[in-house]
Amino acid sequence: MAEQSGRKRLVGKVAIVTGSGAGLGRAEARLFAAQGAKVVVNDIAVKNGESLAQTVVDQIRAEGGEAVANTDSVAEFHGAERLVKTAMDDFGRLDILVNNAGITNFIPVYELTENDWDQMMAVHLKGAFGTIRFASPIMCQQRSGVIINTGSESGLGRVFGANYAAAKEGLIGLTRTVAKEIGRFNVRCNAIRPRAAGTTIAEGLDPEATSSTPTEAWPIGATPEKYRGDIGSAIGLISRCLQKSFPRKELLRSWSGCARMPRPT
Repeated sequence: MAEQSGRKRLVGKVAIVTGSGAGLGRAEARLFAAQGAKVVVNDIAVKNGESLAQTVVDQIRAEGGEAVANTDSVAEFHGAERLVKTAMDDFGRLDILVNNAGITNFIPVYELTENDWDQMMAVHLKGAFGTIRFASPIMCQQRSGVIINTGSESGLGRVFGANYAAAKEGLIGLTRTVAKEIGRFNVRCNAIRPRAAGTTIAEGLDPEATSSTPTEAWPIGATPEKYRGDIGSAIGLISRCLQKSFPRKELLRSWSGCARMPRPT
């Protein structure tokens, strides 16, 4: 997916995308590879006996890109450490980290178990913390890098999935603070709020449950149907976050317009 001039913007860069075996994560990994980056495709999922991460790697290589698979769980602190180590061992640097790994179980709060809560926090929030913890020293030392966390419109309030909403909104606080801490080293941390409907994470969900966002969360003149499953729009936002001209302190521009946060003071 090169620029109009034919120049690939990410040649020489190395990217990690967690949860990139399918859906939005896979699209991100392929985008980076098409733009010349070397990609670490991370996913724990297996389908029909085949690693989804390796399947995406094979696809990237067939398209002329360079990638390696990693199947560590970011829910485990040392799994996140091994993931970052994979990038350094195979490619020698790290420039882009996208925290996209996630799980769902949209059930009423009065039926949630402690395990339901803990698992959700482990994958979404602890997982992002772990990868940032091990990636940020590398990026700060390089004095360059971009971290993008995948939030969700669910964090604005929804019916069912309190654990999911809390984990995703926790990522927003994490993003804000990390952005301030590492921005001093010319490293950016940002977040997006995509809608999961139409992606792997939303498979099997009740359509009514995935469309419970208040109408005022959408841009004037737009409808939720226009944006549902619009992976291309998320990819466009990811591309903007990677641009050097994108302000370091400009946080959380959402493709759906439902998350316009002020610049941190």
